[in-house]
Amino acid sequence: MSPNPLHRATTSSSEPLSLNLSGPRIDRSSIHVEISKGLEIEAKFFVPRSVAKKITRSLPFARIEQHYFKREHVKPLLERFLGHEQTTNTQLGLHLPRVLHQRELEELSIARIRKTREPGQDPKYFIEFKGAKEGDTLFRISRRELSKPISEELYKALKHEATAGTIQKRRYCVSGTITVDSRVIPVVAQVDCLEAAGKNLRKVKTDFDTVDIELHDATHIHALRSGEHSFDFLRYCIELSSADTEAVKPLSTRRIAKKGLCDEAIEAIKNLITEAQRLHL
Repeated sequence: MSPNPLHRATTSSSEPLSLNLSGPRIDRSSIHVEISKGLEIEAKFFVPRSVAKKITRSLPFARIEQHYFKREHVKPLLERFLGHEQTTNTQLGLHLPRVLHQRELEELSIARIRKTREPGQDPKYFIEFKGAKEGDTLFRISRRELSKPISEELYKALKHEATAGTIQKRRYCVSGTITVDSRVIPVVAQVDCLEAAGKNLRKVKTDFDTVDIELHDATHIHALRSGEHSFDFLRYCIELSSADTEAVKPLSTRRIAKKGLCDEAIEAIKNLITEAQRLHL
């Protein structure tokens, strides 16, 4: 494999929402939706568990549970959520700040529901749609994104339909900065530690932890790659965003949710650990 290492680098609903997979197709060319950001720009890194423990030792963490839908359910689910005016207004309470066009909707190929419990807070629930990563090898950090808070009741109802796999993880947030053209920009590094995964959810013991850093602009990745940032621990990390696609494919979140840590994933993790040790540790 040839990873590119860094140098220093609610609305609520009283009735469950059915997928209605056999329902009529809907013209979605002018569906109005509320979009969290529209485009997710996020750099992803592998971090050895030994390093992750040092980063997170004294930090609070959120517990996150994600359930994925089968690919053939993504479009029907989008239609159910976005295709009917009545459903949009009464069940989701979506506002109308912009139009999500047919082409953008077609890019959404992943659907999941997520439960997040922050320390000392009640759980929050979301339904999320994501597209494939866009751009070439050096800039494969952007993808289309749609996210919407949902009620606990709706989450529980949809959980029975989300049969393509589950992951459970702890998330630690580390505040920091990147420097772009002499401008200091605040960003957050999310350190995710996998706890359990698979269709038949099982606890996992692994050295595969990740760091996600969401950026305001795709070109800001240069600041991370050139060391213009405050995250000293990144020098021990390997950037997955620019790694060979086939080499890290077994480590995609969706695949781990489906298969757990299969033999291919374990082999990929071993290669990443060997590379990290050779370059940095």
